[in-house]
Amino acid sequence: YTWGETDRGVDKRPNQIHGMHVGTRANSVVLEEHKVRPFKQEKPSDHVSVAFLARAPQKFTENLYAESDVVQQETLKTMAGWLLSHPKHKVSQVEANAVEVLTPLISSPDALVRERTTQVLALLATVQQGVEHMLAYGTVPELLKAMQDPKEETRHNAHVTLQKVGELPSGMYAIVAAGGTAMLVVVCKEQVSADALLTLKTCLKDPQGLSDALDSKAIGVMVAALGHSEQSILQHALKNITFLTNPDNAKKEAIEAGAGGPVVKL
Repeated sequence: YTWGETDRGVDKRPNQIHGMHVGTRANSVVLEEHKVRPFKQEKPSDHVSVAFLARAPQKFTENLYAESDVVQQETLKTMAGWLLSHPKHKVSQVEANAVEVLTPLISSPDALVRERTTQVLALLATVQQGVEHMLAYGTVPELLKAMQDPKEETRHNAHVTLQKVGELPSGMYAIVAAGGTAMLVVVCKEQVSADALLTLKTCLKDPQGLSDALDSKAIGVMVAALGHSEQSILQHALKNITFLTNPDNAKKEAIEAGAGGPVVKL
């Protein structure tokens, strides 16, 4: 209701009320004005509550203990998306002991669980806390085994994680100490890939890793890789030969292995 100052009486109450509906249409007009408005259509949103953000890391970790492969698969899928949404989530997930639970899942009988586990570990390895937990809970030996997984995506994720771990001196030492150099030479010999060559380069930066590679006849394997047609494989194989031939006796071994011809041709 509205009224003007000129319409007020001496007691300041309105003498005239404007907007009062009268007549035969009064009821219909009032109903129209007071009817319930339609609900707005729900729109998909990525926003979550603060309570969920605080509880999410522990909830993910708890669900990974489930005996059902389907529950583990869905949990790992959701966790990967959540970790990608903000860098702080990775640290929170590591603090919720995720690495400790994920490490045994690398060797799970279910192929999809293994793939998504290595995917999550690759994300957690991008933060220093994640690498430190992997070194503490023995994740590196399990990742080295995953390099020979039947699924290509799992092998790729394992290599990416090892490369991230190897960026730290302690991580590089852990890979070499676990026998990773010799295992990588075997992998490159049986099924060469750019991922395997790049992970091997991480080991060659360590003096013990370089020694182990020379003992495993890595030069011959790298020379054989020079016959591959894929550009990335050729690139990483040449870089590895550069590392391997730092010692003088290794240069002679490379020449005897026939490295000169392919290198000159390239």
